Amino acid sequence: MEDRFLSINLSVHDFDLLLDSYAQAVPSKLSALEELRLRTVPETLEQRRKSGRVYLSKDDTVALLEWKL
Repeated sequence: MEDRFLSINLSVHDFDLLLDSYAQAVPSKLSALEELRLRTVPETLEQRRKSGRVYLSKDDTVALLEWKL
């Protein structure tokens, strides 16, 4: 890895470049879990927040743990 990508040297511009390339680096077999992590779970939490009860269900938690592993 280039020295400019080390956290101590990382500029906002380089961070944005890396972040923009993240989606292409995710293996296709993980795309469903990425969708859950980035969209489905946050949208579900927002809906629950509006109803006054914010929580992660067991299924939400299992999906996030599968993504993590």
